Amino acid sequence: MSDWDFDSNMGPKNAFLPAAALLARKQIGEPYKLTKLTFEQCDFQGDFDHKPTMQFNECRFSKCDFAYSNWHYTSFRNCEFKDCSFSLTSFQECEFRDCNWAKIGFAGHKTVMNRTFITNPKEFIEAGFSGSDPARQNDKQHAAFQKYRLENTKAHLARGLLYSHEVVGDDETYYWTAQLHDLQQAKARIFTKWFMLRFGPKVRNYLGSIDIQGFRRGMGL
Repeated sequence: MSDWDFDSNMGPKNAFLPAAALLARKQIGEPYKLTKLTFEQCDFQGDFDHKPTMQFNECRFSKCDFAYSNWHYTSFRNCEFKDCSFSLTSFQECEFRDCNWAKIGFAGHKTVMNRTFITNPKEFIEAGFSGSDPARQNDKQHAAFQKYRLENTKAHLARGLLYSHEVVGDDETYYWTAQLHDLQQAKARIFTKWFMLRFGPKVRNYLGSIDIQGFRRGMGL
């Protein structure tokens, strides 16, 4: 476990970073800033509710797990998130400005964005990643199932971001989020129907609602 006392030029690696240890070091009312640190294979847990704000500037998060952590009034600026999991994570009144995203794990309604602002919501959603069982890598049904679930998870998260951006952020970002939301809802419906058509037990229920030829052209089949 780390007490958040690490080399300011390096950052922690393979560390458990609980919120309680951080709050024990910083007084309420004192902004807490971390700049140009690399967090590698770290596990964040707890209620990060530092007032007035906590800031990560130009930090890098690699293979970090944010599960069972709740973040309040936290700002991430020009940060990079790669191979990280946001499953079972909530962000309340936070902001992500000009961050980079790659292979991010989500958990649908268990990844919560409440009054949280992301300047590049499209890149965030597109970075969503779902791992597959190595033992089933040649299983087409398993791959299709993972894809359809991921697209539905992205749709759910896009809806949450749309609600957040209604009350925080700027009009332009809200416009792009609304467009992203509509597109992702359509993709989720397509992949759901495709999966059910190809593998589902109730194929006949979908035949009447799908333009088969148009659907196949859209899917490149």
